[in-house]
Amino acid sequence: MPLEVSQDRASSLSYFDGQRVSTSVVRFFTLVTLGIFFDSFDLANFGYTAPAITKFWSLGMSWVGRTNALGSIGWMLGALISGWFCDKAGRKKAFLAAATCYGVMTILCGLAPSPTFFMWCRFVTMMGTMGLSVVAMVYLAEMAPADKRGKLQLRSVGLAMTAVPLSGFFARWIVTFGPEGWRWQYYLGGVFALVVVILVYLRCPESPRWLVSKGRGDEAKTVLQKMLPGVTIDPAAVAAAATERRKTERLGTLKAMKTMWNSFYRVRTILLVLMGIAVSNTASTIQLMMPTLFKARGLSMGNAILIVSLMAWGAPVGVSLASLFLDKGARKIPLAVNGIATAVLLTILGFISGFLPMAFVGLLANLCNPIYYFSCQVYTTESYATNLRSTATGVVMGASRLATAVWMIYIAAMYNAWGFSGFLAFTGACLFVVQIGLLLFGHQTSRRSLEAISGER
Repeated sequence: MPLEVSQDRASSLSYFDGQRVSTSVVRFFTLVTLGIFFDSFDLANFGYTAPAITKFWSLGMSWVGRTNALGSIGWMLGALISGWFCDKAGRKKAFLAAATCYGVMTILCGLAPSPTFFMWCRFVTMMGTMGLSVVAMVYLAEMAPADKRGKLQLRSVGLAMTAVPLSGFFARWIVTFGPEGWRWQYYLGGVFALVVVILVYLRCPESPRWLVSKGRGDEAKTVLQKMLPGVTIDPAAVAAAATERRKTERLGTLKAMKTMWNSFYRVRTILLVLMGIAVSNTASTIQLMMPTLFKARGLSMGNAILIVSLMAWGAPVGVSLASLFLDKGARKIPLAVNGIATAVLLTILGFISGFLPMAFVGLLANLCNPIYYFSCQVYTTESYATNLRSTATGVVMGASRLATAVWMIYIAAMYNAWGFSGFLAFTGACLFVVQIGLLLFGHQTSRRSLEAISGER
């Protein structure tokens, strides 16, 4: 679908569509990207520091398992709460709240006087990280031009995913300071997050789409004028759009959740939930279980960890490359291609042996799967109207995290019943089936305005 605006004029509902990416937009994307960065940084942080923490307090692996299980519940609650708050209070306030939560609770993790205190701090921390992930993706989607939305969001994610190797680099340097060196890893992450809170507060505007949805046309016009220098903004058109939106029914949380299942949204909601569950289960298997699975396959623990470390570099590279083609093929075509590629590679990985073949196929799988994982998030944020976009995104991501918690419980039973090959083949088959649904029922989003996709106009 052709864009509806010229390069020198923004219509009432075009916002950034068809406009050049200004310096202000680049600065905005850079700062908000750090929200996704903290999500990846925090997950890697615990993985790198857990051995030192368990040694310091003389804990067993069961404590690590309980902490991760409680954190999964925190993820789910964080997705739901942040989605509600983001639609109610605004994208900027929700981002600041989630980042502040993450920063403060991460510092408290470093100050923890006991394992129990640390565990509950991790629970709230992971609420904050999931909140950041939900809000950041919605915030970015509403401030990107339609023809570059997928490209800009995936490039932001690719930059954010460098958090995993960077966290490892800092952990290797900091954790070795002494028995309590791990505490400084949390201090570092927490202070950095609070610095970002200040920068976002000072330099990032509220989403003009959200402002218009609340009838605040004058504020939306001011934001657009600052973010799009040299572009003519029609005050009367923006005011008319805000007046029209003010007449629209304000959606409470329960009403928004119900709207997700009306005749217009029902099919896409079912599809997005299934996509979220499939990709979250696959990502969790790759990120959390692969060292154990590789060891069970016959590799030494050292080689198993080495393969997973090599696989980690596939994520930022793959996501960055995917930004070049995500805006093509109506969005759903490149999404399905990556999903099918991941399914096939996981199945192959289950039937091969030897360090080099497994490392090569594993790297390819971890190059494709993050593309699919974050492209699904882009697809989700594009799929709903402004007044329920964040709530709906939170519900979809929360449902996927809850399903993954159940998946993690049953991984051992599936592995014992089907073995390494059978388990990975089953994981790949689940992912493959969802792609057939995507190709048959998926909606087009690339190069279309968010309002056209959601039926707002």
